[in-house]
Amino acid sequence: ITLNRNLTESLFPIDTVQSIDENDIVLKRGDKFPRTRLLLSPLQMMIENYPMPKASGFRFTRQLYKPVTSTSPLFGLDCEMCETATNDRELSQVSIVDENYNCIYDTLVKPKDKIINYRTQWSGITKEKMEGVTKTLKNVIN
Repeated sequence: ITLNRNLTESLFPIDTVQSIDENDIVLKRGDKFPRTRLLLSPLQMMIENYPMPKASGFRFTRQLYKPVTSTSPLFGLDCEMCETATNDRELSQVSIVDENYNCIYDTLVKPKDKIINYRTQWSGITKEKMEGVTKTLKNVIN
């Protein structure tokens, strides 16, 4: 646990002043185990090919992050992809919900290249849904 914490803190700007006592675990109502068990270790992230700091295109959204605790809020992120003329899959919708299933963010995204397959059976995206969509990936991340 200490090795994972040290490695994580060396990769991500975490506020280490707010120390967390590993023995002071509080479960949120309905939880069966601490939410910190849902986190991947930095090694697991590398094995699963997650983007890591110092990689091209990686960008932090804050100068400093609070440590994750056993009562930190949970969010779900879902991205839908369409196949484009360059044989790539590009983002066509992004949605975020909180742990109470409240929609925090949901938007259609216009791919950079021409869509050749909406992948409707998996994505739910159709030509009709994408008509008039002007928001790009750049608009979503800024």
